[in-house]
Amino acid sequence: MASETHSAQRYGFVAQDLEQALPVSLHETIEESQPSHGLALIERDHDKDRTYRVSYGELFAPIVKAIQEQQKEITEERRVNADLRRAMSVLEHQIIALMAQNEALRHPTGSLRRQASAAQ
Repeated sequence: MASETHSAQRYGFVAQDLEQALPVSLHETIEESQPSHGLALIERDHDKDRTYRVSYGELFAPIVKAIQEQQKEITEERRVNADLRRAMSVLEHQIIALMAQNEALRHPTGSLRRQASAAQ
C-alpha cells in the first residue's frame, strides 16, 4: 500500500493482510494481547479504532528462513536435474548402440535371404 509523506512515496504491507497469511492460531494472539506481550510482527492497539501496526524489523527472520528453504529446494532440484541429464545421456548412448546392432543384424539377414532364394 502506498502513502504520501513529504512528497516521497512509500510502500508497505497491510497489517491485516499479513495477519491473514499467519496461522489461524496466531490471530487470537494478535487480537487479545497487550502491546509488547503478543506477536511482535503485528500488534493491535487498544485504541477506539483498534489500529494495526507492522513491525518491519520482525520480518527479516521469516524472510531469511523462507529464502534458505527455497535455496535448499533449488539445490535439490538442480541435483535431480543433473542426475536426470546423466541418465538421459546414458540412455541416448544405449539407444545409439542398439540401433547400430539392429542395422548390423539386418544386413546378415538380407544376405541369408538372398542365399536361401538362390538355393531354391
